[in-house]
Amino acid sequence: MKIRKFRVWNDTAKKYEERFCSISKDGKLMIRGKWVSESPAIYKIEFSTGFIDKAGEEIYENSDILKPTMFPEDTGGEYVIIFHNGSYRKKLLSMPDEILAPLTQEDINLLEDKIICSTHDLDEVKK
Repeated sequence: MKIRKFRVWNDTAKKYEERFCSISKDGKLMIRGKWVSESPAIYKIEFSTGFIDKAGEEIYENSDILKPTMFPEDTGGEYVIIFHNGSYRKKLLSMPDEILAPLTQEDINLLEDKIICSTHDLDEVKK
């Protein structure tokens, strides 16, 4: 079984849990030695894609917002990476119903894509 890197967003505290998070084989979340059963909706588990942006930052799926720095006007603009039909794909913020072709680290390198913010930052702006 492959071990996947992840991080946990606490929507109440508006920050990432910093230590001692684990996930059981059946998907239950443990934070600081306690199983999360009360208000599990306040926690969002974000898995690493294994991709790295232009600045060397690890990219997390459906959380980090990226923008191409090479030809940004020709590429559709900002996007998040989602896991869909067995592969990672771009999901443009400008066209949320469109899911593009599979994405590779080479694609990210080619357009020098860079994380510009998190979807959590956008949630705060909308309020």
